[in-house]
Amino acid sequence: MEKYDVIIAGGGVSGIAAAYTAAKNGLKTLIIEKEAFLGGSITSSLVIPAMKTCEHLKSPFLDDLLVKLKKYNAQITFPMNNNDFWMEPELCKIVFEEMLNDVNCTIFYNSLINSVYKSNDKLISLGIITTNYDINNIKHFETDFTLLDYKNEDHILSLYINKTHSDKIKKETIQNINKFNREFKQDDYHKNCCESLKMFLSQYFNTQNFKIPQNYKLSLSSCLNEEMKENKFLSVYIDKSYDALVKKYTTKNIKIEADYFIDATSDGALSLISGCKNINKENKHQYSTLRFIVENVDVKRLAKYIKKHRKSETDEPVYKIKNDIHLSTAYTFDTKEKWSLNKVFDKALKNNLLTKEDLAYFQIFTVANRKNAIAFNCPRIYQNNDTIKNKSLALIEGRKRLYKLFSFCKENIEGFKNSYISEIANSLGVRVSNMIEGEYIYTKDDMISSKRFKNEVLESEYPIDIHDKNSTIEPKNTTYFLPIESIKSKDIKNLYVVGRCLSADFEAQSALRVQISAFQTGEAASMDIVKNLT
Repeated sequence: MEKYDVIIAGGGVSGIAAAYTAAKNGLKTLIIEKEAFLGGSITSSLVIPAMKTCEHLKSPFLDDLLVKLKKYNAQITFPMNNNDFWMEPELCKIVFEEMLNDVNCTIFYNSLINSVYKSNDKLISLGIITTNYDINNIKHFETDFTLLDYKNEDHILSLYINKTHSDKIKKETIQNINKFNREFKQDDYHKNCCESLKMFLSQYFNTQNFKIPQNYKLSLSSCLNEEMKENKFLSVYIDKSYDALVKKYTTKNIKIEADYFIDATSDGALSLISGCKNINKENKHQYSTLRFIVENVDVKRLAKYIKKHRKSETDEPVYKIKNDIHLSTAYTFDTKEKWSLNKVFDKALKNNLLTKEDLAYFQIFTVANRKNAIAFNCPRIYQNNDTIKNKSLALIEGRKRLYKLFSFCKENIEGFKNSYISEIANSLGVRVSNMIEGEYIYTKDDMISSKRFKNEVLESEYPIDIHDKNSTIEPKNTTYFLPIESIKSKDIKNLYVVGRCLSADFEAQSALRVQISAFQTGEAASMDIVKNLT
């Protein structure tokens, strides 16, 4: 079994920074990512403006990222509204990967954590599922569980056995498999399956009898992929519907150890399956966004159109950088602020071309390294995404409404006439999900009072930013500091939680969730681990 100094779960913004920092400082590092690329919110959700958080920004990872991007001739610096780091998402996939390769960080793509192994209040190892392995070439997996496959007519039988007990199982031959048969006398289907299983087990263990170890339960299930509970179950999964699938593909289970673990999953997945507490008890949420990019836009014409509609000299939505035009403008009906396109959208609302829901938040801006592209930070999605069902409904709602917005722009806003949608985000732009209880729960009061701490991991002025029916942005120009105790799990002593799932109340989290702060929390976790191991 391979062992690492640190394992990072999640290859998003905070996870990349954590992995890069750990590996750069000499730690043997593994990062596990469910997608086939790194970047998280930047690359998967198309959140490409990294909002500047303060004037005295300290992030060695970000400094190295900007150096690497410049080597690729990336256009990354936009002066608009102090948003100093706007990046091209596809280029970021390459750059993030290269940065981790440069420091010898191991990357596991297309992988999910499905189990954890603890000793008292520490994590010892993770069980990882990777997909798309040919079942004909894989008989046994490098894991606590050994998968045995048997094909009987249209039945798929799979037996999971804890390897730590496998020698004992093989030696025990006293009790007959009839005990197993007696549990499932409901019908002939179960009986036939059990008989087939008996024959298979006898062959595998080279014995005529098979003993069920004490404290184990044998059970049938209709779900091939059902998770095992703790390590005390011996389960047989039977399902006709999986026949065709299992013949072609299965999963590979891998167990990997580490001294330290970092949860950068964005929804606290590693922490929750490790038994940590979610402090977002009321499931408070912000509206999410399904971003998209439109190509073949006449940006010059669009810029003139926007400038024509600006409300004042201080409202400057258009800039020129090296003769390239860049712009950013927005509209929302729930603020008193006057945006450049207020008149256009007010008219659309009056004529029932768009609804208030469509325009709850509308924002467009140019894309780095794409001269004729416009990115949309909208539509705002009202559907909560707390369950699989709701998240699916949110995606369906988002794709339907984004096309409505695009069609309106194409027909009513100059510059969009010949444009087309080139990219829709792979995932929702989620602003809040689970928050994991840390050694210290950072609060709104801490933020407003600028409370100081012994071990501070970031300094920020980014305001409380809540997207809901009563959108909130406050306080502005207040400097605040986050302690390291807010990214250290209260329940698991060698687990850190970084990014938007850190230990904070709802209001404070809304200010700390932005990408630059996520970079910094990832860096801070790894630097603390470096200190502990050296």
